[in-house]
Amino acid sequence: MDTWPDLWTTPPVERRLTQDVVHVWRLRFEGWASRVDECRSLLSLAERGRADRFRSEKDRIQHVLTHAVLRLLLGRYLALEPKQVRFAIGPRGKPEIAPALNAAGLRFNVSHTRGLALLAFTRGRDVGVDVETARFVTGADDIAARLFSSRESACFRALPDDQKQAAFLNCWTRREAYLKATGEGIAESPDQIEVSFAPGEPARLLSLRGDPNAAAAWHLQELVPGPEYVAALAVKGHARTVVRWDATV
Repeated sequence: MDTWPDLWTTPPVERRLTQDVVHVWRLRFEGWASRVDECRSLLSLAERGRADRFRSEKDRIQHVLTHAVLRLLLGRYLALEPKQVRFAIGPRGKPEIAPALNAAGLRFNVSHTRGLALLAFTRGRDVGVDVETARFVTGADDIAARLFSSRESACFRALPDDQKQAAFLNCWTRREAYLKATGEGIAESPDQIEVSFAPGEPARLLSLRGDPNAAAAWHLQELVPGPEYVAALAVKGHARTVVRWDATV
């Protein structure tokens, strides 16, 4: 039986984050199931309150683990205790580190889906990440017509039926990664963003507001955190190295 090539590795003790490097961490919830109480103790009262509002216990646990691991990792990067990390809200409502704690210009973004979260970190530039469970999307053509650009929607309709599901999730995660990096909403700019998405086609941001040169200022990359997931990373500027690590902090 073929084995799936897993590119995600155990992190070294030294995790230096320079401006031309992006760190992406894979958090598999099942591996942290015994640490839920410990993780909950790291959260702020507001974070605990948000977790408690989820009706599903699984959703509550995933929220707790994601935000606790975010605090653990930020604490390592900032040389702070996890509970000392404070957040602020950026101009477009995107969470960021409180400026008084962030002389290094650390930026982050988080995405989670069933069973797994991805956490991306870089310095001095916008970063976004999105992960989705590989699944059948009902009404993909209609959704693409509403939320993809006109050219993306036309390209999507022209694909063979057996490629459409993979193509839809490629397009969705790549667009979302960019939108999360900038703090824009999906509905704000369906026709302003165009990405590559055909199965087997390298991830690229093709155009921003009709300008290919503006798109070239971004690095867009497919991430494969597991055979049952589809994911993408967007970062402003050129990423010389994207390092993938398992969250074993």
